[in-house]
Amino acid sequence: MRVPRVSNIAELKNLLLIIENNTSLNEILQSSRIKTKISLREYLKLCSLLNWIVSEGKIINLTQNGAWIKSNFSGDDGIESDKKILRQNFLQLSLVKIFLQNVFENNNNETNKCPVCLTKDEIESRYLKYRKISEIVVKRESRFIYNWLLDLDIIEALPVLAGLNNSVKVCYHMIGKQMTYEEYSQLIISESFLSQVFGSNKPVDWIEIPTIRNKFCIRYCISIDLFNTYLKNFLITHPNDFQLSRGTELRNEVKKESLEINDKLFFYIRPT
Repeated sequence: MRVPRVSNIAELKNLLLIIENNTSLNEILQSSRIKTKISLREYLKLCSLLNWIVSEGKIINLTQNGAWIKSNFSGDDGIESDKKILRQNFLQLSLVKIFLQNVFENNNNETNKCPVCLTKDEIESRYLKYRKISEIVVKRESRFIYNWLLDLDIIEALPVLAGLNNSVKVCYHMIGKQMTYEEYSQLIISESFLSQVFGSNKPVDWIEIPTIRNKFCIRYCISIDLFNTYLKNFLITHPNDFQLSRGTELRNEVKKESLEINDKLFFYIRPT
């Protein structure tokens, strides 16, 4: 199944909002922000795969599912308040299910398994193994799918520091696990996690906060924002468990990846 060339989920949502029963292709084109019939057909193809519409020739009708989703969409242009509905629909798509299973090794029976954080090249390589199509098409199709997943907060980009003053690489990991602050508090000071991050010996060395954040987010499938929020709370309520140190703000990665507390940027952490 060829992946529809749909690059903007907000446009997809806005398209559904203007579709009525017995709407012609030309009427939709005139009312939507999509400028060409070729692009419109790609968006309609995805609407059809999502079971939002059915088409008979050039006439489009809403399905029962499409009518329900349309009635529950917010009226704004963005998708922030509609992500839950959209995620549920996209995760039912076979091409998304297969992508997550084969690329991110995620199965419905293994909701707590978050084994990988992949670069774009690694995503394309894994996609190629099961799609068995040309590399040009692999790059295009995988890009559309992982961009959908990024927009819907199903996966997230993690910056990976490559050493002092080196360029920052990016990898993509799955998020979405629901974790309470109480769970986080137990895990962040657990022996198993500290030994994974600081080594098997008694942890004494400073480590970059982005490094411990990446390891934690990947291992427990949580987002960067949730990690940062919980860590700030933990440091306030447990001031004797960790020490913090600031890095030089002349380094871009320090400005971008530090933890901000009371208007100060902290880049290094170690357990006491």
